[in-house]
Amino acid sequence: MNLEFEILAHPHDSTKDNLRFASVPPSSFCTIFFFFLPPPPMSEPQVATAEGGPSKSALKKAQKEKEKAAKKAAAKKAEQENRAAAQVALQEDTAKDNYGIIPSSTERPTITSLQQLTGDFVGKEVTVVTRVHNSRSQSAKLAFLMLRQQGETIQAVVAAAGDSVSRQMVKWSIGIHVNSVVRVSGVVSKPEPPVASATLGELELHVTKIYMVAEAAEQIPIQVKDLERPNERPDEEAKEAAGEAPIVSLATRLDNRTIDLQTKCNQAILSISHGVEILFQEYLSKRGFRSVHTPKLLGAATEGGASVFEIPNYFGKQAFLAQSPQFYKQMLICGDVERVFEIGPVFRAENSNSHRHLTEVSGSHKEVKPIFPSESLGFFMSRLDSKTV
Repeated sequence: MNLEFEILAHPHDSTKDNLRFASVPPSSFCTIFFFFLPPPPMSEPQVATAEGGPSKSALKKAQKEKEKAAKKAAAKKAEQENRAAAQVALQEDTAKDNYGIIPSSTERPTITSLQQLTGDFVGKEVTVVTRVHNSRSQSAKLAFLMLRQQGETIQAVVAAAGDSVSRQMVKWSIGIHVNSVVRVSGVVSKPEPPVASATLGELELHVTKIYMVAEAAEQIPIQVKDLERPNERPDEEAKEAAGEAPIVSLATRLDNRTIDLQTKCNQAILSISHGVEILFQEYLSKRGFRSVHTPKLLGAATEGGASVFEIPNYFGKQAFLAQSPQFYKQMLICGDVERVFEIGPVFRAENSNSHRHLTEVSGSHKEVKPIFPSESLGFFMSRLDSKTV
């Protein structure tokens, strides 16, 4: 008996070409091995749908967010590096003790006023206490300050050189607010050419130390340079509207009187007034006059024919402002003082609309005991210089 087997070369292949027949005799002994091979992978087409993945706009947005995060991280890193560099630079500031808030030390340098500076100070180190009139930066290593004191101005140079002046010191100096009071130490030099914008243009101050004494507000109500211009006509307001320098009215000056007094014109007025008073005092003192101070608040009017300022309630009584020291001068003459003078104010209630009036005025008042009955004060004063009295 013969056994027949049908063997397929591949389980999925049923073609007749792969059919094989084998006959095994019944008396034969054989072992048949069956091998089953897995089917080859089938390549199936992949279909992309809108729901199966992100859209192009979503991909772009994600990319932008990633770039934004990277930029933010880079900026943060740069900021940290800058802070670290600034900290290192601050630690390396060799001039940190030569500027800033004035130290509370026992050092008391000799203070020189700008009025005292002359060509004899060239090459010498001086210390001044002034206001900062203005400032300008030339570079990171060079700055110029205009210092002002009682109408006088001088240019100060802050130049980074050596260990005494650093870049940080130059930067700090530029940041000082206008009109701040500073104490400056430096070497006086002679600039070439002279500084035309300074009253002390023949001199210049090379700064070695600068300290803040009193800091002004960042924005003051009015600039001194604006106050130093004379008052213009009312029609000049049109020029202001066109962008020229502002006009300063009298009301603005009175509202900011402390700043207005810093101008060179007002400083000159005060200096002249002081000088005239000193001349009166010297002249009269050398000739035997004594200075006196009489009361200015009186219980009765001292002179007739002039209006007086009344004070209705002086502790329940009526009082008046002094119109003249005449009554008290005569009292002193009768008391054998013989020669007296007073420089002081008098008050007269004269309703005047002029820019010059006698409502309040300071005057020089003199009184002399006559030697001969016919002598007058004028005649006596004319004889003082001849030294016959």
